[in-house]
Amino acid sequence: SRDVDFTLVCKGYSMKPTIMDGDIVAIRQQPTVENGDIAAVRIGDKTLITYVYQMSDSLILIPRNERFLQTALFGEEIAKAEIIGKVVELWRRFDHPKTPSSPEETNG
Repeated sequence: SRDVDFTLVCKGYSMKPTIMDGDIVAIRQQPTVENGDIAAVRIGDKTLITYVYQMSDSLILIPRNERFLQTALFGEEIAKAEIIGKVVELWRRFDHPKTPSSPEETNG
């Protein structure tokens, strides 16, 4: 796609069921995103794929999976985070070993 600058292979389940372990997300590199967008955000040596909400004095990163805690950064902590870009596409292999399937789920 012409709107994609790079891809990342996702590891973990913080965005399950929207994004699964092993999925590939396509990123359009940009320093800001709209509130509620899914973005790649770097904090230290970790890169998170997460929902982003920016306020005047805070940056809130919210995973899709309720079992994971949100990350809230305030004041000077915000400078520790870098929005790398917006997730614009998702690729998932049909035969991915983590994709749930059973004979009962398929027809024909």
